[in-house]
Amino acid sequence: MATRETSPKKELLYVRSHSLTPATEATLKRLSQDASDVLDRAVSDSAVLRALLRYIEQQSLSWVRRQLYPYVKEEMEGGTTWGKTKR
Repeated sequence: MATRETSPKKELLYVRSHSLTPATEATLKRLSQDASDVLDRAVSDSAVLRALLRYIEQQSLSWVRRQLYPYVKEEMEGGTTWGKTKR
């Protein structure tokens, strides 16, 4: 009797909404289009964001603090914030 192979289950996806400036939206669209051109298939904005998060997750905490958090701070100081200022 032949056994039936099962395909690996896909990870559950959560739908999120994020606010982007026109400049960051253009950057995301440009990255998605370039990835589509290089990979020769459609690449969604969500796939680019997930890939960026996976890349960051692979970095050391010191790298994240040194390389990413200055940009987070810049965003917090220059844009709309949805949290309270830490005292």
